[in-house]
Amino acid sequence: MKLRKTMPPVWLMGMTNATFGMYIGFAAISLPQLLAEQHLPEAQVTRVTALCFSPLFWSFLVSPMLDVRFSRRRYAALLAAGAAIALCVAVLHVHQLAVFEGALIAGVAMVNLSSNALFGWLSSVLPKEEDTRMSAWANVANIGGSGVMVIAAGECVQRLPLTVAAVLLGLLVMLPTLIYPWIPAPGPDRRLAKESFAGFFKELLQLLGQRKVVFALAMFALPSASFALANVVGGLGDLYHASVHTVSLVGGVGIVIAGTVGSLVYPRLTRAMALRPLYLAIGVVGACFSLCLLRVAHTSAGFVVATLGENTFQALAITGAFAIQFETVGQDNPLAATAFSVLYAALNVSTTYMIWIDGQAFARHGVQGSYATDAVLGLTACLLLGVALRWLGDGERGRKSGVAA
Repeated sequence: MKLRKTMPPVWLMGMTNATFGMYIGFAAISLPQLLAEQHLPEAQVTRVTALCFSPLFWSFLVSPMLDVRFSRRRYAALLAAGAAIALCVAVLHVHQLAVFEGALIAGVAMVNLSSNALFGWLSSVLPKEEDTRMSAWANVANIGGSGVMVIAAGECVQRLPLTVAAVLLGLLVMLPTLIYPWIPAPGPDRRLAKESFAGFFKELLQLLGQRKVVFALAMFALPSASFALANVVGGLGDLYHASVHTVSLVGGVGIVIAGTVGSLVYPRLTRAMALRPLYLAIGVVGACFSLCLLRVAHTSAGFVVATLGENTFQALAITGAFAIQFETVGQDNPLAATAFSVLYAALNVSTTYMIWIDGQAFARHGVQGSYATDAVLGLTACLLLGVALRWLGDGERGRKSGVAA
């Protein structure tokens, strides 16, 4: 498929994923901060945060509706609008925990489905050779959007009336959708939703019969390149004797820069290695980096190295996961949004249980236990998957498909 003359540049289309990044940034960082300011117990804050992230697993069950009746562009826009409204409701009821929690659970579900519809749509209009570049820019938007939202939420909620803050944050989430009208959208599939759900289970069985799909699911579900430590080290500033200023600077600007660099370096790496072996290679090198952190002194400099390093590898891995998803789903797939939903749900599984495992290791053996546990499990998963990849003789192995970002 050739790009249309009216097609926006790939980097601009990738920026549409900023809506998802903003929402996840709010749920991951702003939400715990807002609840902590109300002096809620840490266990309760963790429970609410986990519940708000739960739609990243189960929302794929309703994803077949994204492939029928209306265009994926319309679904992406309407669901983004619904997520923005839910965020407004949550901010307005920040002191009413039940409403706050319910609104954010609904919002995360809608923004996740919006993102799946978006990627299903983009996969149908992008030529195959642009998949890697799109993956890189989509992750840049994800990381950048998260950083923008964390800063905006902190400033708006602290300095403005809640009503004004809620409206501004909702509009901010919708801002990337202004790019939608400029991207060509295939016509909708006029099947009924019940036909799509029936097709979903049939398609799922067909997908599970394809080796490349099964292998992609295995790579995402196993901790081969989850880099869950990136979600842990940012909160270890006190352990590394880092100042509040250092923690804020590294946790804000530093992570955005590290994530952006990691995302944009990835397309160049694909020139030397095919997607799946490269994903495992990133996991191996990243795990070795985590082991090296065992020898890093607990100083401010050590905190900077650990935080930026883990986030750089996480950005590389997520960009690689996006590229594998685009390659696996392919073009002109009638259930593209559904397939993206299933693959993305698998990706979130490993990140979530590894955060829990790293937390348990930290509780028993300190930060050294977290580093060692995460690295050993990651290396083991990469070894097993590497053997499986060689045994299966994946047709992609050895193919170089990278392009410059």
